[in-house]
Amino acid sequence: MALQPCPECKAEISSQARFCPRCGYPFELEKETAAQGSKEIVTRVRRPFGILLGVSMCVIGTLLLLSRFLIMLPFCLGHSVSPLYWQFACSAPVWQIFGLILVCLGIAQLIFGSTKTKRTAIA
Repeated sequence: MALQPCPECKAEISSQARFCPRCGYPFELEKETAAQGSKEIVTRVRRPFGILLGVSMCVIGTLLLLSRFLIMLPFCLGHSVSPLYWQFACSAPVWQIFGLILVCLGIAQLIFGSTKTKRTAIA
């Protein structure tokens, strides 16, 4: 059992101690962080499918948000429309809400789902 100086109070402490009995300085945290840092390398890897999914969700959501303007285009041009078209035009706010949700999910996918963490062990 060897003695080592405490980095905080400079008292002689056993090398097996978890903390300094004089000042309470924790030794285990230093050992764990030093051991973890020397065993692995952490890198971030791009995920092409995650990027494609996020961009497509944003594009479809934007089109749904603009659906009200696209639906009103025939009215502005003076064309006659069917009753089914009127029914779809009245349900446009529902599509816009769905589009807004889809855009938000697409942005979250681009931020959080387009990369992953890869840990490589050092031999």
